Amino acid sequence: LSSAAPSNDHLVSMFKSTPRLGLIQTGKMVGVNDLSRAGMMEARCIMLYAGNASEAAVSDRRMLDGAGVTMLAAIEGALCETESAGTHIVLELHRQESVKFMH
Repeated sequence: LSSAAPSNDHLVSMFKSTPRLGLIQTGKMVGVNDLSRAGMMEARCIMLYAGNASEAAVSDRRMLDGAGVTMLAAIEGALCETESAGTHIVLELHRQESVKFMH
């Protein structure tokens, strides 16, 4: 899922080299229900990219990765409920200190 569309050249190169890759543009913040409709339960890997820090809605830079960490917890909860333990989840963070939230 993507809230912004990559360039056409980038899309062509992505899908040419990885035909099983999926991208859905939403135009808004996504939730677990959106991910489920996009096929999250059948995915082998879910990538959560940090996005553009300058466009973040939070003014406190310490909370910059809060939405990603919260989404990670929600995805893990949904996958655990359905016993889909084989899915890999990768979360990109802006701040190294944000790793502390995951302990």
